[in-house]
Amino acid sequence: MKFNSRLAYLPLLTACWMASIFDLCQGQNHWPENRFASYPSVAGSVAGNRVRFEKLVIPYATTYEHLQQSLHAEIAKWDRNGPYFLAYQVNIWKEMKPRRIVRLMNELKQEFPEQIEFVRADHFFNLSNQAHQLPFNLAMHPETQITASDDASDPKSAIDGTPNTLWTADANEGNQLTLDFGDAYEVERLVIRHAGAAGLDASLNSKSFTLKLSRNGTDWQTIVQADDNTSNVGDYEFPSVAARFARIEIDEPGRDDQARIADVELFGKTAQP
Repeated sequence: MKFNSRLAYLPLLTACWMASIFDLCQGQNHWPENRFASYPSVAGSVAGNRVRFEKLVIPYATTYEHLQQSLHAEIAKWDRNGPYFLAYQVNIWKEMKPRRIVRLMNELKQEFPEQIEFVRADHFFNLSNQAHQLPFNLAMHPETQITASDDASDPKSAIDGTPNTLWTADANEGNQLTLDFGDAYEVERLVIRHAGAAGLDASLNSKSFTLKLSRNGTDWQTIVQADDNTSNVGDYEFPSVAARFARIEIDEPGRDDQARIADVELFGKTAQP
């Protein structure tokens, strides 16, 4: 989804639960702030200039009326001079079944046409990071294009935000994915999910791979060289590099010699002129 500074954004789903959050959400760039009660003293924050803690306006909203009134009150506070982000958590085991959430969404979009947008939780945090000049996932940016050396499967499967869809390619030298962000950004982090993150056997994870970055698509700089990999998820931070293009090369695939990438995230900020 493309960032629009004139919209209010609301997430459709909470990104992660706080219980065992670091185990459940390895490689994440955001957490919902859930204290299970509406404590006004608890504010959203940013940790390490990267991880956003987003305070929920209401944790566990249970009734249609309560949620509707709160949303109207919060939207009334918005001055329309910039984007506005609202995060709610809804208890779907009571009155607020999914169909009622959809009804409320449609009512609000009709009442505030072209002013509000309900988005996936990962899009919510990504747009929020972009708006606040924090590193955001460039692979999720609508201007980003991705191509592959092998057309065995759709390369977009590697940047669709879920490890459940994989890009796969038959064994040959030069298997790679290339991303074009459409403009130069200060790239500083790679999160890559392999076959094991999609529920496949970890022996199918890429054993060796390389991340290269380029400003012009011709001259490439090796940023990450991973060898003897056995992990399902790799998280690599590095000094920021101004780049428009990123390339992931599978130097040695998994056990069956088929290249697989479940998901790629590349984080960066707008590059200085």
